[in-house]
Amino acid sequence: RAIDSMYACTRRDKVLLLLGIQKQILEEAREQFSYPKLLSDKFVVDTSSLTVDDRKNIYDLFEEQYIQTKIASERSSVIAQKQGQAYKALDKDKESIVNTESVYGFPLACRLYFDQEHFHELGVAFFNRPDANLLNEIEKLRKEKTLSYLLLVYILLCGKIDIDNLNEELLRRLYTALDFTEGLKAQGVSNWKISDALDTLKKPYLEKATDTEGEYQFSHKTVSDNVLLSFGKVAPEIVIEECSRCHLFELIRTQKTKKSNTELVIPPKCFKALAKRLCKDENSGIERSIKFHGNVKGKNLLNIAFNIVWHPVSSDEKFVESLLLLDT
Repeated sequence: RAIDSMYACTRRDKVLLLLGIQKQILEEAREQFSYPKLLSDKFVVDTSSLTVDDRKNIYDLFEEQYIQTKIASERSSVIAQKQGQAYKALDKDKESIVNTESVYGFPLACRLYFDQEHFHELGVAFFNRPDANLLNEIEKLRKEKTLSYLLLVYILLCGKIDIDNLNEELLRRLYTALDFTEGLKAQGVSNWKISDALDTLKKPYLEKATDTEGEYQFSHKTVSDNVLLSFGKVAPEIVIEECSRCHLFELIRTQKTKKSNTELVIPPKCFKALAKRLCKDENSGIERSIKFHGNVKGKNLLNIAFNIVWHPVSSDEKFVESLLLLDT
């Protein structure tokens, strides 16, 4: 309905609308009996279909910015000039890079590559699997039980972080889920430690959410997707309960309904939690659990029905069994 309203606005007024959507999500939406006109081939441009020349131009722009940043830190202009040439990729390496197919799209792969030295050091190999490299980097933070990882999970569940307005209850819950052994559960973390940790995450993970000092959000949806894939293996119940509605529909799957490695497979023990989450009317602005045999308004029941039917897990018989066994 919202997309149809957007389409109507573009037809009535002089409005230019650019709507980004992942290819997999677009394909799933088109599998529905009736999908919005805005998602038809007439209005869709596949930005993954870049020519080699397009890729070269994009790479050159990122590389030039990267080199300028590097040489700006050199005091000697002679050394800076020599270093600038050293930072340029070899022609054969650039040729390999611009001919790779990236899961996340070439522009985003370039951004990650030039923003994070760990990725840049991988060279051509990074572009072969940028999705795996990003997830591995986040997993490394988790295994080291760093405060940085805990803050990434906090932002995943809250949408952003405000140092001066922290959800202490959620933080304590995360300390427990992540099994932190640094005394954080009892004593909490000082704001300056959180601020320092956020500074280390600015590239490529975070960006300022507003002009207010101390507020940050993810720099790209890809970052939040990979944090969810990482944390979801540790605490799938928390992810199901607290993740955004967008993530709930795009990334949460059962083993039977999984289509790619960029989706989180939840174990059967979590089917009941997912069923309960889907049986909430979130379109009304206030989440309310609805009893199957209680007095419910038709609109709320319709919203719930769409939640269940539109989610891919509804094609998994085992999940449907868990759904039918709910009493709330």
